[in-house]
Amino acid sequence: MEAFANEVGYLARESLQSSPEIHSLGDLFEELEASASVQSKFLLLRALLAKKPYDKGANPYQDFSLLIALRNELVHRKAERYEVDVMHAPLTTNALLERLRSKNIIAQRRSLIPLVQGFFPAIETPAVAKWALTTAAALMKDVAAVAPPDLRSQLEVRYPLILQYAAA
Repeated sequence: MEAFANEVGYLARESLQSSPEIHSLGDLFEELEASASVQSKFLLLRALLAKKPYDKGANPYQDFSLLIALRNELVHRKAERYEVDVMHAPLTTNALLERLRSKNIIAQRRSLIPLVQGFFPAIETPAVAKWALTTAAALMKDVAAVAPPDLRSQLEVRYPLILQYAAA
């Protein structure tokens, strides 16, 4: 997703047919490429290309936000620690797992003892993988759909499978 956002900026900067506004978007993304978060890049792309920001309370933004939270947890995860009662029931729940559980995509607990289940076995499911791909593709398709025609056609040439996947 980050490569896609950066590519939109590159194409906007390099396109001979782009308007001055689209060239400015490209210049902005050149500056942001190394310093802005993926979430910020997509918020900016949507606001600048569609002239309307994402509704943060609805999809595709809600799933995107959850996907970024999952990515951040995977990349920056600290050692697992559970506080459990005498029956080994968790005293606290992982909010991220609860949000994923509400989508019915994580593995069901295989043990009554939370220490045995853990974070990674819960998310290592085909359903989580499919949801992540669908979420990324939907957001990329959304950006391509609001892009000016010349930029959209370049994105459709460079990302045909992803954009087609989002349509399925």
